[in-house]
Amino acid sequence: MKTTETTETAKAPLNEQWIKASIIGSMWASVEIVWGSFLHNLRVPLSGHILTAIGLIILISASYRWKEKGLFWRAGVICALLKTMSPSAVIFGPMIAIFTEALLLEASVSLFGKNHIGLAIGAILAMSWNLVQAIISKVIAYGYNLVKLYESIMLYAQKQLHTDIDMVWAPIVWLLIIYILLGLGTAIAGISIGKRIESADLMPQPMDDKNKTRHSLIPKYSHFPFSTTWLIFDLLAVGAVLVTANFIPAGYWFGMSIAVIASWIMHYKVALRRLARPHLWISFFLITVIAAVAFSQFQGEVSVGEGALIGIEMNVRAIVVVIGFSVIGTELYSPKIKKMFQRKSLLSLYTALDLSTESLPNMIALVPNLKTIFSNPIDIIRKFMSYAEYRMHEIGTRQRQQATVAIVTGEKGSGKTRFLSETAHELKKRGFEVGGVYTKKIRNNGEIIGYRAVNVATCEEQPFLRKDNGDTGLRIGAFSIDCAGLELGQKAIARAMNANLLMIDEIGKLELEGGGWHDELNALPLEKQLFIVLSVRLEFVNDVIDKWNLHPSAIYNVSECKVETLASEIIAYFEGEK
Repeated sequence: MKTTETTETAKAPLNEQWIKASIIGSMWASVEIVWGSFLHNLRVPLSGHILTAIGLIILISASYRWKEKGLFWRAGVICALLKTMSPSAVIFGPMIAIFTEALLLEASVSLFGKNHIGLAIGAILAMSWNLVQAIISKVIAYGYNLVKLYESIMLYAQKQLHTDIDMVWAPIVWLLIIYILLGLGTAIAGISIGKRIESADLMPQPMDDKNKTRHSLIPKYSHFPFSTTWLIFDLLAVGAVLVTANFIPAGYWFGMSIAVIASWIMHYKVALRRLARPHLWISFFLITVIAAVAFSQFQGEVSVGEGALIGIEMNVRAIVVVIGFSVIGTELYSPKIKKMFQRKSLLSLYTALDLSTESLPNMIALVPNLKTIFSNPIDIIRKFMSYAEYRMHEIGTRQRQQATVAIVTGEKGSGKTRFLSETAHELKKRGFEVGGVYTKKIRNNGEIIGYRAVNVATCEEQPFLRKDNGDTGLRIGAFSIDCAGLELGQKAIARAMNANLLMIDEIGKLELEGGGWHDELNALPLEKQLFIVLSVRLEFVNDVIDKWNLHPSAIYNVSECKVETLASEIIAYFEGEK
């Protein structure tokens, strides 16, 4: 459950393409986050290929159930952006791979049709992208000298083996054949599973209570001093190092590169963590030695020292690229970047991403161990799609909700009522029509002996709860319920439903059991343009949301935010409606 100061949910209605893409994207992302982080961090061989295969199977099989055009690339965008929530330190490359794979599958289906041929070619292209991206990324990192190094080694091997086989291209061709076969196998698996679930009777299935989670994923770098200036510098620095490598004297280039790396180390912790990895320096040494030997002995064009210098240049270039993309990735977590997505032109993507973020924790809970994925993939996809159908229904219901609901929460005695009453007072001072009910404590020698119900609009009060030992009438815990206060609250809420701002205090066990403001909550006009603020004790928030099928746009924990925060959000809402 989110208890941050504000948790935005875009109000713009989405078409079914983006809604379904958000769900499929969160399916794919759940596998990427759970197993991607595990496999990549353990450096399991072919981990990227395993993840690509699972992702393609999800896309292809889901397309048999949901047949809208454009789902693949949209799901790829969503999954790539959700990848930023992964605990893995390596996300930039996987994000590019995810989106490109989805785009290639989409392009193939658009060109050849959503049939066996189109899906097979798309899967082959998507799987083969792993090889293409690996080659491109290495060339970008180490420069064209890497190509020369590879070529010289393979030509030397060809000469030593006395073979007419082109040793430069033969390994690449063989690898490509393997990727084609892997892609074809993935397509066959996806098509087979898709056909089985296409006409299956999948009941919309919510999460079991034991698996349900409302915990938000903690954003990375939440306290980092983001800077647009640094982002621009990072981009220019990487570009300058790559472009000038062959155009300025080596001494100047090395000096510039070292200065850039030093500036990153001082400003970004991630840069220092990258440099602290032993395998970086091991590869640095090996590439330098191999370059020295290959360029001097195999080609004979340069001395050993010059070959070593080329190797060092390749390594420095690679360090700049690796750290550069890491620090750029850090800056891309900036709230300013997030705000860019809220522009009208990108609002559909932003809203879909917001929905995906909500789906992701429960999707992650559905991800089984890797053995189960391969031993019983049909059942896994079936569970995913059952929950996906439930999410479609839930999101559809939400889109019909026109009212904006905010929840004020906190532990018992944390000041929820004070927070609510002060917010109401602040808004009334600004001329807003505020209605509803809150409760006021009655104390005797410091002991709470009762509560009074207060009409937010008129400040009229009536006794609501009082502590006694009687056995008659309505009760909640140690308190008996006074009908005068109950009636005042019910009427105040009913009148406020015709206003533009409704507040209801202390929703909890009494309402969940059918008492208190239960009937008024049942009658909430969620289809109207109305701002509703509900005060709910922390332990009851999930139950209240589920019982009344609420979709809060924000949940405010009174221990983490100020009255001004909620008041300003409400004011901004009404100013936006004008």
